[in-house]
Amino acid sequence: MASFADTLRVLRMKTGMSQKALAREADVSASLITKLERGKVRPSWDTVLALCRALGVDCSAFDTE
Repeated sequence: MASFADTLRVLRMKTGMSQKALAREADVSASLITKLERGKVRPSWDTVLALCRALGVDCSAFDTE
């Protein structure tokens, strides 16, 4: 089962966005994207929603259970 970090990385790469570009689109810091992709922090629900909008995916894309 993929983790949130792995899923985020795969989705970002599929869009061809850099971490910096995703951060800009989601209105979060680039360092937060790095930490999320490394599994160092857990995102807030607002951050998940912003990432989904930026990536053009439904929140179910992050269903890791």
